Amino acid sequence: MLTIQEFNLLALHYKEKFAMEHGHLIMRRQAYPYLVGLFQLEKFYAEVWYDVRINRICEVITHEEKELFTNYSDFIHLESLY
Repeated sequence: MLTIQEFNLLALHYKEKFAMEHGHLIMRRQAYPYLVGLFQLEKFYAEVWYDVRINRICEVITHEEKELFTNYSDFIHLESLY
């Protein structure tokens, strides 16, 4: 499995392909004009940014687990667990 540093060195096409083939989609969100898919990989996460205006993935951004809570805490509703 790739490390986050090795993943970041890949070309965009390979980042997209690797995230979709080896990752688990755990969340989707909209940030118009983008649809953002959050994929869990072995030791990090990757956001795949799809631009609906041009029908193309334009960015893949990696995150370590500790960064995710800050970025996604607004989407997590803990009260639904009780």
